[in-house]
Amino acid sequence: MFGGGVLGPNLRRNGTTAGHKAAGLVVALLLPLGLTACRRQASAAPTALAPTVEVSQARSASTEATIVTTGLVQRRREVALAFRVPGVLTAVNFEPGDHVKSGQLVAMIDPTALAARRKQSQADLERIRRELDRDRRLNQSGFVSQQQLENQQMAFTVAAAADESTRFDEGAARLSSPVSGDVLQRSAQAGEVVQTGQLVLKVADAGSPFILRAPLSLRDAAKVRVGDPATVHSDTSVIALSGRITRVGDAADPLTGTVLVEIELEPQASLRSGEAVRAELTAHGEGASRDGVRIPAEALIEGTGDRASVFLLDRNSTARRTAVQFLGLQGEDALVRGIALRAEVITAGGGFIRDGDHVRVLRSPPPPSGAAR
Repeated sequence: MFGGGVLGPNLRRNGTTAGHKAAGLVVALLLPLGLTACRRQASAAPTALAPTVEVSQARSASTEATIVTTGLVQRRREVALAFRVPGVLTAVNFEPGDHVKSGQLVAMIDPTALAARRKQSQADLERIRRELDRDRRLNQSGFVSQQQLENQQMAFTVAAAADESTRFDEGAARLSSPVSGDVLQRSAQAGEVVQTGQLVLKVADAGSPFILRAPLSLRDAAKVRVGDPATVHSDTSVIALSGRITRVGDAADPLTGTVLVEIELEPQASLRSGEAVRAELTAHGEGASRDGVRIPAEALIEGTGDRASVFLLDRNSTARRTAVQFLGLQGEDALVRGIALRAEVITAGGGFIRDGDHVRVLRSPPPPSGAAR
């Protein structure tokens, strides 16, 4: 009992110390194994993936549709030649297809009636002049009042103007062309009585360009603009001619419901007035903008009024937030200004990324050629 009473506690203390040492040895031995296992588990954990987005290229705001129309070629300026006074037509010197020079005599009317009117006006003027001289002398003697003298002076002024008019009309018996060009139409024959302003000849001014006026439906007319190019095909030329739209009509014809478009053609010696040609025009989609591009509407983020943003994809597959100006809609696409043609725009997935994020790209297939998305 003594020994047990004295040695028992010592043994317990020694046993505890030995146990601690043994436990520390086990931990020291197991620690490398545990670290190795943790490393293996860490290496086996999946790596975080970059978000996946879809990308589409910014395209031209214009669709690729072509509008075809036909019409007759003519000179921009066609001059209708007519007499200023009535008379009997005595000569017409040109036929359709003939070439006439500026200042050349083209037709005449009988000058007899004009000459008679001229003689009558001269006689009236001379008579009133003599009466005016007489009244002046009598006015000085008091036999003619001042009022009567003034009336006579007024009559003389009127007679002088009438004489000048007949003198001018006497030269109107000869009709000359004010331009050089081809005769397009002859509407009177020698021996006929022509009235003032009645068409005798129509001449195409060779100094003016060739134009084509062709009809378009209201829908097609809304898709072309002044300044747009045009390709014109003529039977007299194996080479397609170039042109540009110079005018689009403001109103539709009440009978046909079509709008006239005017196309100015490049100079071509083989063209003739009245020739039928075919024109091909490029159609723009509704709401198209000349300096904007077309992108899928879902690419827009945080739009307010005409301001919006998109995510562009750079060469390092990084999303870059870019401000754009919203111009309108074109079908399922948006028209915007502020990014370049063929720039890569993030469409699907843009709501889950931030500026500067690295992304994985899934490109949207391009739409069919000539069609809007």
